[in-house]
Formats: sequence, C-alpha cells, structure tokens
Amino acid sequence: MSTDPNSQNIDYRSTFNVARVHNALAREQPERVAESRPVSLWITLGAIAVTALAFTFYGAQRGTGSGDSLNYNKFGSSYQPRPPEALVPETGGAGVSLYALGEKVYKGKGCVACHQPNGQGTPGVYPPLAGSEWVLGSTERLAALVAYGLMGPLTVKGQQYGAAIMPAHAPPILTPKEFAAVLTYIRQGWGNAGSEVSVEEASAYLNRTKGRSAMYTEAELKTIPDDQMLGGAAAAPAADAAPATTPPAPGASN
Repeated sequence: MSTDPNSQNIDYRSTFNVARVHNALAREQPERVAESRPVSLWITLGAIAVTALAFTFYGAQRGTGSGDSLNYNKFGSSYQPRPPEALVPETGGAGVSLYALGEKVYKGKGCVACHQPNGQGTPGVYPPLAGSEWVLGSTERLAALVAYGLMGPLTVKGQQYGAAIMPAHAPPILTPKEFAAVLTYIRQGWGNAGSEVSVEEASAYLNRTKGRSAMYTEAELKTIPDDQMLGGAAAAPAADAAPATTPPAPGASN
C-alpha cells in the first residue's frame, strides 16, 4: 500500500507526477502476485498408485487379447507352454502329398520369413535351402538341424552365415507329421531332388532324441555322416555314380 500522504484523493487528470499516480493506484488496487505451490508428494504418489492399479486390472482382464485372465505364476516350475495350433492334421488327408503339406508348414510356421519363398535365403544373413548340401545330404543331419536348431556360424555353398540363430522346431513347435512334411518340402522344392522323409522316420527320430535340449553347432552336425539317412538307410547314390555290379551266381557261365 502507498505511504505517500500526498497521494490521497488526487485528481489523476490534473497531476503530472507519475510517482504520485502510481502510489495512488497501488493503494486503491494493490498488485496481486500469484502464488505457486508445488503439488504435494503424497498426491503425486497416490496418482501413480491409482494409475498402476488401473493398468494391472486392465491387463488381468484383457491378457494378450484372448480375454483370459493373466496367470502371473505361469512361468513357475509347473508351467507347460501351450503348443501352437497344428497346420497339418495328424490323421486324414490321405490324398494330400507330404510335399504339399510341407509347403503349408513352410509358409505358415515362419520358415519363409528367413529362407524366402524361393528358398534362396537372405545373402549374408540366412542361408539358402535351394541346392544346399545340408538339405540334400543326410536326412539324419537335416532332421537334427531342424529339430534342435543351430548355434553359431554355418557354411553353405561356400559362404559362411553366422548372424542369426536357427531356432528349434521339435515338438511342440511342429508335430511329427508337420516335421516330416517340411523336411520333404525343402528336400524337393526349388529344383532340389532329395528323397521324401516319411512320417514314420520323422516320428522315430523325434522319439529317439526327445531328451535333447541343446542346439547343434556346425562341428557337431559334421560328425553325422553325409550319407546317414533316417531309418538307417544310406543316401541314394549320385546320378553320375557308376551302377553297382552284381556278382554272377555260382556256377553261372559268362
């Protein structure tokens, strides 16, 4: 408030003393200074707690979009992952070839994302399947690679690939029939001339090795002979190999 006694009842229109006018105005309409106070810490913490509870409730009700409540203990010792939906039924489909079923698995279970629709892979990242020695050689070795995955670099057709990991596709990722079908498809697709892998051979291999959990390395895969096939059979001879001769029966004339 103004302390100038001369500022009382002045006529603003007849004075040129700026100080007197200012003091009179300050007296009549004191300047109001806005006061700002910080929000209470307890109010802030309360708002955070309410927001967290709201998100927790929403997540518990919505889950991952399935509508089921979340099970926060699902990763405990008793947790069992839910197998993905099978693309190929285990029974029926007698008139459909394993090759056709394998194409469905290849495109529907993510193989196509890395190895591409043409089987050529991605240069320097994902190896090709077309013409690959790992595909056309031992079916035992190919089954090991696909079922349990690969860790570390792999040389394919003279080029090394090591930037990505090949994930495991053993059950429950693929069923035995899906496993046989996709092996057949990649051995016969894109101009490959490999043999079919039967469901019986695939099932026997998966049952024989189902205790394994570790991924393979290239060095370990190479310990499997190139001609070792599922079911104990040897790989078919190359097209340019000389035909085997059958010795004549005893007593037979030349």
